[in-house]
Amino acid sequence: MGACCLYKFSQVKFCCCCAVFIFFGVVALAWLIVMEESTFRKVRKDRSAKTEATNMTNKNCVSPTNSNKDSDNSTNTNARPKLVFFWTNAEVLKWLRRHCEEYHTLYASLFLENDITGRSLLKMNDSTLERMGIKEKGHREVICTEILKLKLKSDILELKDLQRKKVIHAINADL
Repeated sequence: MGACCLYKFSQVKFCCCCAVFIFFGVVALAWLIVMEESTFRKVRKDRSAKTEATNMTNKNCVSPTNSNKDSDNSTNTNARPKLVFFWTNAEVLKWLRRHCEEYHTLYASLFLENDITGRSLLKMNDSTLERMGIKEKGHREVICTEILKLKLKSDILELKDLQRKKVIHAINADL
């Protein structure tokens, strides 16, 4: 023991071999705590996804006339955004103002005159915009790009909803 370094910690003396052993023990314990916490987070996330999927299934059972009441309830933090397909003309104009800000003042009246709803917005392309009265090709390209982004986002949300429904059916089948 004479060749070994002695360490003193809180009135306790121990050799360098013990210090290394203790160090790795503490590291291993910290690793276990982190892994347990990440597992806990994953389980909690899975549970919340299952709960949200169940809520979505229940919400999808609501008749279309009642869905407006649900969408107006802004206090519900778990509420999903209204599907683009069901947007009114006012909601389309709001989208245009947010995503095509520089063209909103130029073309909002055209969207209003042509009564563009979410359903018709999703079907629009370059030629539709041209027939509607947007003559500048560059403007049409920017608006078409934003419409394509909206379609993609909408499709992704629908795919996630389908996945949630699959999870719910699998859970219900296991019960």
